[in-house]
Amino acid sequence: MYRKIKKSLGWDPKDYTHEENDRFAYLRAEEWEAFPIFLSPIFGPFLVLRYGWIATLIFIFVLEFVWKSFLVNRFINIGLSSASAVIVNIFKWPVGIGLAIWLFISSHNVLLSVSLALFPLISLLFSFMNLPFMYLEKKKHGFAGANLISLKKKILSRMGYVEKSDEG
Repeated sequence: MYRKIKKSLGWDPKDYTHEENDRFAYLRAEEWEAFPIFLSPIFGPFLVLRYGWIATLIFIFVLEFVWKSFLVNRFINIGLSSASAVIVNIFKWPVGIGLAIWLFISSHNVLLSVSLALFPLISLLFSFMNLPFMYLEKKKHGFAGANLISLKKKILSRMGYVEKSDEG
């Protein structure tokens, strides 16, 4: 099991310090907690092109709601999270700019073309969709980020990494 995880991650916890493992797990937890928003720079421009901005924003919000309500804690896939981090970072700009160029050549719609070209920057604002969820989490646990801490611990556990206790 351990070798399978090591292979799929490209990350062996034994080869890294506590701080590096902690950071890796934290980043994967951040991405996993808001996975639909994290993936939006890849699929969002296609949705905007087909359905428009309002429908895209509604779709991403509903998808985020379903994700946070039913899936985020029940299904954790570290390999998928790691792979998506690479894929999103490589393709977010080419997808937006490529669709913008195609749209401008085919229909000369300057405003929509510019918004598609800048979609990776605009999608950063989608993180504000998490505010209602953070508010509810704060009401439930007393502070926002409790779910993120729980996810990080689950990811560390699935990696086979045992945190060293502070006692000692």
